[in-house]
Amino acid sequence: MIAVVLKAKGKEVYVDIHKLLNYGFDNYEKIAIAHKDQFIENIKISNGTNSMVAGILNKDLYASIPKGKGNNMEKKYIFMIPLKRR
Repeated sequence: MIAVVLKAKGKEVYVDIHKLLNYGFDNYEKIAIAHKDQFIENIKISNGTNSMVAGILNKDLYASIPKGKGNNMEKKYIFMIPLKRR
């Protein structure tokens, strides 16, 4: 967890950061949303030998969410850049 405080004067920054971190740890939890070697979905490839490849994670993925909301999550994978053959 990271806390950023702007425009704090002197040692007030430490009090503010302490409050922010306490709020975060009290109200949020880190949950695993996907695990290493998990198949996600087939991914389309432009100009590749194959038109798609299996999307498999190379590491565990985590998210910080409000406590108690883990069962209400919907997983959606979005690839922000087009994947191309190297």
